Amino acid sequence: MKVKERRAGGPFLFDQALSRMRGNLIVEIGAIRDGRKVAEAADGWSTKKWADTGMEVICVDTSEAALKTTKRVIGPRDNVSYYCVDGLELLRYFVRPIDLLYIDGPNPDEDGQEFARLCVWLAPMAPNSIILIDDCDFSDDGKGKTAIPLAQEMGFRLVTKGRQALLIRFDDPEFNPSDCAGIQ
Repeated sequence: MKVKERRAGGPFLFDQALSRMRGNLIVEIGAIRDGRKVAEAADGWSTKKWADTGMEVICVDTSEAALKTTKRVIGPRDNVSYYCVDGLELLRYFVRPIDLLYIDGPNPDEDGQEFARLCVWLAPMAPNSIILIDDCDFSDDGKGKTAIPLAQEMGFRLVTKGRQALLIRFDDPEFNPSDCAGIQ
C-alpha cells in the first residue's frame, strides 16, 4: 500500500471512529502462510499504529519471524501482547469483546477469503466496534469478498473500501461516518 493511498480518505474517519470506541482492545490477526521471507520494510507498522493509541493490542501471527520483526519495529510496549498461533484458533476461544479487529492474514485467494470470513464470524465484537480488512482491492474483492457481506449481516456498516475495507458498528446515534471524511 502506498503512503498516499493510506492518507487519502481514511485517517480522519478512522481516528474519529477510534475516539468513539468505548473499550480498548485491538486484535490484529496476521499470518505468513506461504513460507515467504518476512518483508521487514512493511511488517509491524500497523501494530505500531495500534500500540501508539495506548489501547491494549493483541498481535497474532503464525510466524515467529513476523512477530520478532514487529517487536523490533515497535520496541518494548506494556500494552502489546504477542501470540504465535493461528488467528482462527485464538478467536475460536476468545471471549473478551474486541473493539477493533484488523484482519491481515493470508493472501487474498480463496483460502484468504475464507480465513477473513471465519475471523469475522468467530470474533466476539463489542457493541461499538470496528473491523478493518486488508487486501480488498482485487477484482474479486480479495479478503473482503465474503467477510464484508457477513459483517454487514452482523450489523456493521461498510464505510470505505479500497486497499482496506473499514466497517463500523456503533450504537452512538451521534456518530455519522459521513460527516467525518466526506464519505457519501
